Amino acid sequence: NPKKNGTCGQKYYSLTEPVTNLDPYYDFVDCTRKLAKPGVYTNDESSFSFRILKRDTAWVMDGVYDSYEKDGSGPGGFGPVFHHGVKLTGKNDEDLDSLLKYGLQLNLPEDTAKVSSNSCEPILKTAECGEEARGFGPMLTPGECAVNIYKWKEICSDSFMFSESYPEWGCRCCVEGDTPEKGAELWSLYSVSDCIDNALV
Repeated sequence: NPKKNGTCGQKYYSLTEPVTNLDPYYDFVDCTRKLAKPGVYTNDESSFSFRILKRDTAWVMDGVYDSYEKDGSGPGGFGPVFHHGVKLTGKNDEDLDSLLKYGLQLNLPEDTAKVSSNSCEPILKTAECGEEARGFGPMLTPGECAVNIYKWKEICSDSFMFSESYPEWGCRCCVEGDTPEKGAELWSLYSVSDCIDNALV
């Protein structure tokens, strides 16, 4: 509720102007700068903390000028990179590029995203998608892949590929009606519905 967030909160919730009119944005920034002085801020109810540095004591590259990932691992490998103005629509197909670039993975709620520890076995070993629908970035287990891919079932089929040898290659879901390609020694195909508890599907 904006009324419960004070003056700066009201200014934040009123940021509806396009980027051609930044006056309301700078007004909001000015408000927060006056309110949040440099220092370390902690939350007594959790281990969360953050530090606000004094002006001119640090620098970042403006993300509007680059195409690098959030960790600065792109060409040149420099960072940190500050990305701003990243707004999501709430529609999976429209937000996917931003979610992938900034490492924002939409997991299902914990009480419904229970991945069975013994059901996430390959449906076909040494095989890969004949045609990939989308990639989903590095994940540790095929179960983690299944939970994330389930959120994008409007663009993915039930099948996805995952490499236990090289999880950094990331999860990749197959297109609907895909014909698997066999002979991919380092990949295996999995079923989203097989990996996720029966309560979900």
